[in-house]
Amino acid sequence: MSEKALYEPLSAGDPLFSGYRFRTGDPGGPQTEGLGLGLGGENGLQPGDPVALDQHYVRAVAFTREASGKVSWFNSLFSAQASGKSVGVLQEAKSFMVGTVDGQQVEIGVAVLLKIEATSFKSEAQVSVANIAAEAQLGLSRAEMEISVRGYTGALGDMLPAPSEVDLTSYTTYLNAFERIQKHVFGPGGAAQYSPVVLGKLRAGAGGD
Repeated sequence: MSEKALYEPLSAGDPLFSGYRFRTGDPGGPQTEGLGLGLGGENGLQPGDPVALDQHYVRAVAFTREASGKVSWFNSLFSAQASGKSVGVLQEAKSFMVGTVDGQQVEIGVAVLLKIEATSFKSEAQVSVANIAAEAQLGLSRAEMEISVRGYTGALGDMLPAPSEVDLTSYTTYLNAFERIQKHVFGPGGAAQYSPVVLGKLRAGAGGD
């Protein structure tokens, strides 16, 4: 059964993503707790404020996209709930903290993302990157796949894969590239290139992830 997600990643066009950029701070330094709103106090964090990225996760969330453009996020998703909609999966490796921006509880940090989206999903299995790629290879749907990095200003060189049609071969190529970029960004020299951004919103009841 599908399960609604309490975490909603931001699109690149969201004002919270494009309008706020922070700097890394000392994880052991003093922090001010807001009144149930998370780090940043009642008025929230401001661009340029220091943030301590003290949480580290690799996580995947699934989503559906309606014809109107409305996106719904799920911790797990099956085809019955995706009927008549585009479906996708966003896999994140990230270092982040929970804070408050404009009264909204958010995750702020650095992330490497692998995203795949298809026009439909017909399998009875759970919606996943591998299962979407398999259906695309069989010609059951049209799919797109991309890798992006947020909150990191360093060069990636030839680690980003070349665009290609989605199938099980390109899925493997992208997964290997995701792993290489993840090691590069979160490796010993990566922190010097961090410029944290708002990664996503937390719905009520999500707490500190």
